[in-house]
Amino acid sequence: MKKIILGVLFLVLLAVNVYAHKISVFAYVEGNAIKGEVYFNDGSPAKGTRVTLCPVGEEKILAETKTNQEGSFELPLPKGLSQVKIIAWAEMGHRAEMKLSLKGTTEEPPSQETVSTQPQTPQAIPASTINEAELRKIVREEVKKEISPFYQMLNELARKLDKPSLAEIFGGIGYIFGLFGLWALLQARKNK
Repeated sequence: MKKIILGVLFLVLLAVNVYAHKISVFAYVEGNAIKGEVYFNDGSPAKGTRVTLCPVGEEKILAETKTNQEGSFELPLPKGLSQVKIIAWAEMGHRAEMKLSLKGTTEEPPSQETVSTQPQTPQAIPASTINEAELRKIVREEVKKEISPFYQMLNELARKLDKPSLAEIFGGIGYIFGLFGLWALLQARKNK
């Protein structure tokens, strides 16, 4: 019986140790690039980690890079996609994945037909053509567009926090074994 309990305790401790080396990936769009960082569960940077960019639902690699000494990376912004998947591949099979929405992030350059070679003089817009309500609406839409990736990440984080983590599950199992051990000790003393 002691061997079984020690074996189960060893497996629980081993599983908790494996969970401690979990990696996470965080990415965002800046300009014409996807920038981000990869880090371990304790917050330390995952140096030299392979990072790939794929369309959501596919395993086709669009771009690939490695993280620098700070765990940061940069990938080119793909054209024609509304959502991508960033996958970080660390040593010993550790993998982290993040979906990133690209809606509203790419601005197409003007076509050759609309580009004028003559200098244009800026035209002033009369203040009476736009009222305060319209200006507020425009600002609200632009701010919403810029912070939507943060809302997505917060929602994803909230979903993950609602679920019990692997460490919490094994911690609960550990408490059960501890209570069982205390009960067995009390029973052994009682039977003496």
